[in-house]
Amino acid sequence: MGKLRHPVVPPPDKRLRVHTFGNFEIFIDGQPLHFAHAKTKELFAYLVSHQGAECGNNEIIAAIWEGKADTPALQSQFRNLVADLTRALEFASLKDVLIKHRGCLAVAPEKFACDLYDFCNGSAYAVNQYKGEFMAQYSWAEFTNAFLENRAQ
Repeated sequence: MGKLRHPVVPPPDKRLRVHTFGNFEIFIDGQPLHFAHAKTKELFAYLVSHQGAECGNNEIIAAIWEGKADTPALQSQFRNLVADLTRALEFASLKDVLIKHRGCLAVAPEKFACDLYDFCNGSAYAVNQYKGEFMAQYSWAEFTNAFLENRAQ
């Protein structure tokens, strides 16, 4: 069998690797990243799905707490998630992954490896890894999954 002109190989590794195809998972040096709150992982997933675009705090709250009224208690919960995410990334010496501005959050996509980003950049490896599921545990991710489905065909 001949060699492929453009071999299908995984992209080079970075310390932080994010998997969005299937269920959302985060790995630092190959080990799962854990948070104090389950919703912190969803917050990070939402930011990753926006590929570096700034997301308003109220937009994030509306997405990850679908249908809940925006109350002071919910705002407080949100601030706790941001603090938890910040702590976890700082503990792993990756604090520059999270970008915070007044009323907005984003991630720095160039600071970590992500199958979604590789897919969008045309990586044959990432395209082959996509099996029709994107962040399957989050209902707000269904729109992106539909976009990926169309692009993969």
